[in-house]
Amino acid sequence: MFDLTSVYRPQTAMIYNGYCEYKPTAALSPFIRCFWEMKECDKPALIIPDTCMDIVFSFNGSEYADSGFCAIDDSAHLSAAHSVSQFGIRFYAWSACLFTAESFSGTRNGSFDISAFFPDIRRELLPKIMRESTLESRAKASEEYLLKRLDIGRMNSDVMNSIYDMIVSKGTIKTAELAAANAISVRQLERTFGEKIGVSPKLLSSLIRYQLIWQELRTKPYNALDLAAEFGYSDQSHLLRDFKRFHSLLPSQATAFLSK
Repeated sequence: MFDLTSVYRPQTAMIYNGYCEYKPTAALSPFIRCFWEMKECDKPALIIPDTCMDIVFSFNGSEYADSGFCAIDDSAHLSAAHSVSQFGIRFYAWSACLFTAESFSGTRNGSFDISAFFPDIRRELLPKIMRESTLESRAKASEEYLLKRLDIGRMNSDVMNSIYDMIVSKGTIKTAELAAANAISVRQLERTFGEKIGVSPKLLSSLIRYQLIWQELRTKPYNALDLAAEFGYSDQSHLLRDFKRFHSLLPSQATAFLSK
């Protein structure tokens, strides 16, 4: 089985009070980034492109409020303050398609009714989640259900091989190179990415490069010149423009928040 998590694990912007993550079991870890919980939030939170998709259930106290599916984003935004609590299932870019037969074409930056893409989850998993009250118990109920719904047969080798090449090239590989490596046309690769992931190979590669830069900024001292060279930018200004395009802040501004 093709497991990309050994070479790529996307990160969110920062940890907010009331936000917690729960790691999936080993059997689901190649497909589920995490289960998460967000308590009531009295201030906006920065949401950055993490190359993931989420199913989100919202609750007013113990009462169910609504649910939704969030596709891959290509820009940062501030989530509104809210009085509800949320429980989420976060899929990797390559894994959401393993739990539904629906196409993700045209979903970029979109939020949808969960029934449009995961009707069985809305119908069968939601009642199980509603019977639980903690992140751990909801995660375990979700794991049991998702393991039964997982369909490895939906995994596409062209997509998986291409994403691996994007990661090891640090997001610098061209779509034409990916298509040639898989012995298919650029058009066919773009169509398959649209169906399985909802974004083009070019955009996903750029998002992976941004994510890898963000992970470097979280763990190492910021040096624009070194980052530009490492990630294939022509100069520092190109790096800064590209990072701000996705994160809404310059690298120096983003790292300043990490120290607060």
